[in-house]
Amino acid sequence: MLCIGFVGFSTKSFAQSTQIDPFAGATHTYGFADIEAKASYEFYVSTSTDHTDATAIITNFGKFVNNDGDEIAATGTIGATAGPASIKIRWDDNAASLNSGNGVYLYLKVTAEGDPCGEPGNYKGVHITPVANTFDIAVTGPTIDPDCFDITGLQPIINKTVPTATNEYVPGETSFTFTITRKTGSNAWSGDYSVSCSEGTVPFTIDATAAAIGDKAGTITGETGDSVTVTVKMVNTPGTKPIFTLTMTSASDDVTGLQDLTLGSETHTFNLMPKIGDFISE
Repeated sequence: MLCIGFVGFSTKSFAQSTQIDPFAGATHTYGFADIEAKASYEFYVSTSTDHTDATAIITNFGKFVNNDGDEIAATGTIGATAGPASIKIRWDDNAASLNSGNGVYLYLKVTAEGDPCGEPGNYKGVHITPVANTFDIAVTGPTIDPDCFDITGLQPIINKTVPTATNEYVPGETSFTFTITRKTGSNAWSGDYSVSCSEGTVPFTIDATAAAIGDKAGTITGETGDSVTVTVKMVNTPGTKPIFTLTMTSASDDVTGLQDLTLGSETHTFNLMPKIGDFISE
């Protein structure tokens, strides 16, 4: 006799996204307990209450995955004694629209060792209604765009301290900010972002380190407020019209585990700072 009892699993403590009502993009674990010893099994997702309707089986629900998030087959065999069978599902980003929003059915079919009846010997299923994922992080830049270089720190005299010097010109620095804002939810959240510059010769920094050329990376951890400000400080570089871009590379709710599905970005452009060459001696 094949005995199957549903077991509730979850990889995290989900306060909002649940196995039965998972958020699109979320991952949950599904399983049934006390499967007949040595039986083989397979999980599948269907839009029908008829477990034998092969035409209703769908593959666009998401993916069956392992602990690393890699796609795997949803099949297996029970050992020498009765035990559980489980599988993780990473629900598709558009899962809320499946079956016209009416939910889907996750089935487990179990076949006894040797398949004595010629057909799978038992089925159990659970109705699941994916919910739209509304977790969203937005990025905004300064309201003035294109912007102008800040030349209040410019030091123009090339021989200010040494009469023969020709290299004491200092172009100054310009600072501006991007704002990363959680638009929905109230849980703590985390994320990663990068800041890049279109002009590879422009040194800049996003923290207390010295300005340098090249992309910069930042991390947000356990943020409880709605917004995080990222301050970019660049060395004014004559002859350039830099365009800075902040791009979210990841963002997630620390409680539900939901991820931002859009990962937005924002740019900030500067007008040309005209260059002036070296002093011409007689």
